[in-house]
Amino acid sequence: MVETLVEDGNNPYDVHHELWKWGPKVDGPNFARFLEAANLPEPAIEGLRRFTPKVLGQSSPPEIDGISTGLVIGKVQSGKTNSFLALSALASDNGYRMVIVLSGTKNILKDQTYRQVVSKLSRGDRSWMVFNFEPGTGELDFENALRTAFSPFAPRTLVVTILKRTRDNSDASEGIDRLATLLERSDLREKLAHQPTLIIDDEADEASLDNSAKARSSGKEAEPTPTFKAILRLKEFFCRQAFVQYTATPQANLLAELTEQLSPDYCELLPPGDGYCGAADFFPENGPYWQEIPQSDVDAVADRSSEPPESLVEAMRYFFVSAALEEMTGDGTPKSRSMLVHPERQMPSHNLAEAWVQKVRSRLREYVTAALDRPDSHLAHEFYAEVAQSLQTLSTTTLVEGVRPQDLMLPLHHRLGDAKVRVINSKNQFGEDVDWNEPCCWIFVGGDVLQRGFAFQGLTTTWMARGPGTGQVDVLMQRGRFFGYRKPFFKYCRIWLPRVVHDDYYALFAEHEAALWRAVQAHIDSGKPMTEWPRVFRIDPGLRLCRRTSQWIRLKTTTNEWLAQRVVPSVDQAADAAANAKLVQDLRESVANWQEGWVPSDRNAVRMHRFAYVQLKRLEDFLTNYRFFGQDDVLDVILLDVVASLAEQNDQACAVVVDMRPDGRNRRAVTKGEVNQLFQGANKLEDPAARAHYPGDRAFRAGGDGLPHLSDNLLTIQLHEPNLDQNGKFLTDLGGYLSKGCPLLGAWLPEDLRNYRRQS
Repeated sequence: MVETLVEDGNNPYDVHHELWKWGPKVDGPNFARFLEAANLPEPAIEGLRRFTPKVLGQSSPPEIDGISTGLVIGKVQSGKTNSFLALSALASDNGYRMVIVLSGTKNILKDQTYRQVVSKLSRGDRSWMVFNFEPGTGELDFENALRTAFSPFAPRTLVVTILKRTRDNSDASEGIDRLATLLERSDLREKLAHQPTLIIDDEADEASLDNSAKARSSGKEAEPTPTFKAILRLKEFFCRQAFVQYTATPQANLLAELTEQLSPDYCELLPPGDGYCGAADFFPENGPYWQEIPQSDVDAVADRSSEPPESLVEAMRYFFVSAALEEMTGDGTPKSRSMLVHPERQMPSHNLAEAWVQKVRSRLREYVTAALDRPDSHLAHEFYAEVAQSLQTLSTTTLVEGVRPQDLMLPLHHRLGDAKVRVINSKNQFGEDVDWNEPCCWIFVGGDVLQRGFAFQGLTTTWMARGPGTGQVDVLMQRGRFFGYRKPFFKYCRIWLPRVVHDDYYALFAEHEAALWRAVQAHIDSGKPMTEWPRVFRIDPGLRLCRRTSQWIRLKTTTNEWLAQRVVPSVDQAADAAANAKLVQDLRESVANWQEGWVPSDRNAVRMHRFAYVQLKRLEDFLTNYRFFGQDDVLDVILLDVVASLAEQNDQACAVVVDMRPDGRNRRAVTKGEVNQLFQGANKLEDPAARAHYPGDRAFRAGGDGLPHLSDNLLTIQLHEPNLDQNGKFLTDLGGYLSKGCPLLGAWLPEDLRNYRRQS
């Protein structure tokens, strides 16, 4: 019996069935073999078993012509490669005979991907054929691979790994264009064009997108960038195609032109497994994991100083002391541990940093040798004092009580002797000589080559003097190679960064990333395609999301303290408006302790409001079910994110809800489907004793003139139900199409919750 995931409502897998276009079978041999041989913890295997059919099932079905574009968002170094290998295995079981992996822009990543495909996916099995496509790949070699893979007698699934890098004017000589050319020339081209094909775009925010998008969106004539054109050419060859993008930094992908082929029509979030450590773990407020690189040490890189910066000396000493302590206090078995030294982008700085590293290592070995040879010497005691400083740093996250610097000299001797230094950049590629099973202390020196895709194992220490550059969130997040599955040794992890890079960037990333994941997950749960997702990002004003040249969708910063629902539902949406009215009434009735706010002298019901404290969790449920209309869906994203983020900080916390005019209704004019002004203005402010004195609707928020006794750090949500007047006709009166109710929400955000950018 073939097990297939279908929309029968009885499926054991937790998936969004309503989004699926078809039901992949999940008990095929390739998927099963991959999961069995993946060498992952059981929770991770179960996660892949649940997650992978979600992605494939939303892709175009293999038996009919069709093209789909999906986006899988993971975390930096969280297991995206295993996910797309699992997807490839499942696709093979379901009739996809070709898999093309666009493996970033650097050979180090492509070679790493190729090795993983061979070791984890094909493993010598004749049902697979793996082809590492190089710029100079011969036409005959590739044609032979195609004929072997698509033989009618012993067919195989062909996996092609290829770089995304494409230079201009290289249509027939390099990379993706070369692959497209060979496919178009092949004797099997008709068969291949209708062959179900899975294209994986790894690191999909890098190079794939069109860097002329901003110019074209402004009406300027601009030639699309070469790699973007090459990918479109490759996509256009296949009639049956699932194109799936993988990235941890999807900002640019989500801002692509919605009608463009690389804009995703569905999305899934790939949650990290147990043991993952991200921005929230490494950069809590006043956390112990960040260490400062002073500006003088940053300048030493630029000045090409012959002497190593003091913070690098401190970081290297810490690295070896932590490795020695782990060996001494653990099971006695040395572990493979690594350190990253990232001075700046230019390669001369890498050679300089390597010289520094070798000099510091030699000095440390001299000190350890002297301490072992003459434990009571002056030099030994000076070194003990320095080791004590490293132990003091470690003491904030691990137990060092009773450990004397003298006790670490022999383990330090071993760890320094085991150390190996590697420079990795475009001239010195990562090779097969790094054996992660070897109990070495690896020190890697490099720049851009090491900032994306490359997975460090056992990384405990990072020294990164490089500045923020243009401050792009996606670039700096990818540069964070310290993120990853570090939990087993997290207590030993430390990151040396300049203060500006920490304070103005990495310390802010956790909030941005969490907000993005909440917003995307809420949209996924709504069942709508990604083309309908309101492009809203919570981000500090000083940060840039991504390279602006690739942004088709323009964003504007929203720092307003007030948000107001303005779009009036259409006739077809009247039932949704009535459902909103019931939600509002249920919220009112669930509150037991309404209190009066400011009271007018004449107690006019149109100017009287009541307020209550409502738990954020209750508001989150309310907003999740409340329907916004048209462009007001931006408010939905912002309000849900604000409430959810506050609830995460304190699940017992409350917001202020103000029931505006519970015993009366004011009139609000409607023009072209929108309320002209939701908030009623102030009147006779200069004369508080006047009968018509009114501080205005905006005064009724926490800490405002209408509710001055409330703390102004509380979120305020106002419930309005005005009479809606459109050209003299009240839509909400008996006989109007909104007679069953049409509530409108207003909200006031505390100052630290106003950093959003939304589609303009």
